Amino acid sequence: MLTRMVKRRSLLESGDPQEVLTLGFCNRDGTPDLSPSTYDVESAELTRMRSEHCAGANMDRPSKSFNLDVSGLHSTPTRTAANSWFSFVDNIHFELPFATVADLMDFIGRLIVDHQARGDRPQGRLLDDVSERQCEEHVRSAAIAGVAEWTRFLSEHPKGPSWRSRCRIP
Repeated sequence: MLTRMVKRRSLLESGDPQEVLTLGFCNRDGTPDLSPSTYDVESAELTRMRSEHCAGANMDRPSKSFNLDVSGLHSTPTRTAANSWFSFVDNIHFELPFATVADLMDFIGRLIVDHQARGDRPQGRLLDDVSERQCEEHVRSAAIAGVAEWTRFLSEHPKGPSWRSRCRIP
């Protein structure tokens, strides 16, 4: 399933496309993201995906995420590498290319309508949340198990020490 991470669980509830754009599909500078990142991942791998995404995105620590199923709403997801630290997220990372803001807004409109119409799944297009604690536990387990990519990240990345501390890794 194609997953988009967002900051608010209630993102789609307002039904306001402009609000969804602003809170879920803009770059850090506030401009619309015409190639938003998504991941082709199964629900069982959401925690791993979020943990590796946070590390690869140069974040200070793992953080929670809310996840939207955007499968079937865009005709041409494009595979792109996510980062150089973790092959798993590199292999499942896609971008949704949009030619214009109007195309992105059309996608957001379809996402909202489909979310609200899904009677087969009470949460609509919302998937399981991933908590900060789940990410920390995943990283700690991977480090203790000696997973090579995490060992390398924790020892070589400038933010590795803060991750070790946050995830309580000896």
